[in-house]
Amino acid sequence: MSTHVYTMKKNAVRAAKKAGLTADAVKAVDGGFVVEAKAKAAKANTGTRKARVRADYPKAGTKNAKLLDMLTRDGGATEAQLMSALGWKAPSVRASVQRVTKQYGFTWNHVKGEDGAKSRWEAKKAA
Repeated sequence: MSTHVYTMKKNAVRAAKKAGLTADAVKAVDGGFVVEAKAKAAKANTGTRKARVRADYPKAGTKNAKLLDMLTRDGGATEAQLMSALGWKAPSVRASVQRVTKQYGFTWNHVKGEDGAKSRWEAKKAA
């Protein structure tokens, strides 16, 4: 690494980390700070990233679980029922129906009511 004099220590530390060195590589000199290439290299990250595991169903007692329980029962649920049970406003209910059913592998259906009956949402586990 070429010898460059940094006026601010944080810039020298940033340059050291970019070069794969630790902050110990930064030394104070007249007029600023320099990065010494002889310093101990930063420890390489050898950890492996854990795969994210998706459950088949949300945790019991959560609002997502309550939403799916209501949608999967016979006859599904109306928007008003979901709003009162979950304490959400209509846009949140509509977005969550789509997100949660997709996230946990369900297909949802919006059934329009006949002769003034309220429309309902139903969900079934995708095969």
